Amino acid sequence: MDLKPISKSGQTAFGGGIPELAKVQSGQRQQPSVEEFLAEIEPIEWPALAA
Repeated sequence: MDLKPISKSGQTAFGGGIPELAKVQSGQRQQPSVEEFLAEIEPIEWPALAA
């Protein structure tokens, strides 16, 4: 599957979470709550639909 960037930072839908998961697994950060996790995600910029 070819994942295309959907945010200004160029992250794919799942790309930003992988490094953060590694930090939690290695003990570099605590596991965030659902609310904290969602607050860290950039808003998705959906393309405009053609008329």
